[in-house]
Amino acid sequence: MRQRKQLRKHLTRSASNRVIAGVFGGFGAYWNINPNPLRIVYLILTVLTSFVPGIIIYLMMAVLIPADPNQPTTLRDLLKMFGSSDHQTPRADRKELHDVEEKDL
Repeated sequence: MRQRKQLRKHLTRSASNRVIAGVFGGFGAYWNINPNPLRIVYLILTVLTSFVPGIIIYLMMAVLIPADPNQPTTLRDLLKMFGSSDHQTPRADRKELHDVEEKDL
């Protein structure tokens, strides 16, 4: 079962083949194609739709598609620097209470 999960491809943003956020580099790696034609087609569609929808969709893809976990990215380094990863890790000094009853006064 574990080997099956390792063989499964996952869509991630590329850290090595990127122009802005690595979205189309990730699509190219996922589909085993050159990402440059994807970039050109998306740029043409963005221009034809007056830029706003294309930019919003690209930003959504950049946020929703996870970064490649095997390679460091500038965005991940910036998030670590500003401490946004602290919200995901539980604090060690917090205690968990068990068998607690509440009573009204």
